[in-house]
Amino acid sequence: MKRCKIVLLFLTVIPFIFLTVAITFSQQEQTTGVPVNPAGPISPDAVMSSKHPPFAPQITCAECHETKFDAISTATKQCMKNYKLLDKETVWKYIVELLPGRERFVMATIYEKRTGLFKKEAIPTTTTIDFVLNPEEKTLYAVCEKGTEKLEQIKLNPVVCASRYEGWTVAQKGKQVWKSVQVRGKAEIIKAQDPRFHEALQKYQLVRTKPEQAQKRFHILKVSIDQAIYFNSDFLKEGISIYQLWEK
Repeated sequence: MKRCKIVLLFLTVIPFIFLTVAITFSQQEQTTGVPVNPAGPISPDAVMSSKHPPFAPQITCAECHETKFDAISTATKQCMKNYKLLDKETVWKYIVELLPGRERFVMATIYEKRTGLFKKEAIPTTTTIDFVLNPEEKTLYAVCEKGTEKLEQIKLNPVVCASRYEGWTVAQKGKQVWKSVQVRGKAEIIKAQDPRFHEALQKYQLVRTKPEQAQKRFHILKVSIDQAIYFNSDFLKEGISIYQLWEK
């Protein structure tokens, strides 16, 4: 009799425990959008199947899956593989819209410095710089004072990367929308003695400095854009990839 009571108690309590745990997990998943049971590992170039369980739009693959990224396979590329991409012309229109005039970027340059007989050290530099986009040429123009660190680095390595950003910040508050563009390309230094200098200077549109002073003070930096990644946080609501790729 005693044994029957124990068995009956076991059969009554255990299902209740499992039901409670299941409800708790379900509530947690609905609140956070993250599945409670961790998913299996995936490759960085994996494409989501039609049988993938539903998830909140703001959840990234790495939150549920173990994924090994490297400098070639990135989270940005993974996002672009699994959401709708716009055509090349449409992406370029968004980029032009984000860069209507003289816009402030952060530009990165890098070169290798020899620190020993068989040893080199990569020296990166980031600087703020005002670029003007020429939409027809797919180029950026800027004026740079002669002898600056970025120009000296570009002489050794012309490949540059520059980003322009606008949107919500903690200090400014307002609507939580973010837009940015990251461009990569090769930079060319147009010196004052170059016959193309004055034509390029007109494309940059000087504000405070007169052309004759600019010729003494500046070199012109011309960046031919090879690749641009446009970001727009609003795209997520439409099922479109927040990262959009443009390539020459």
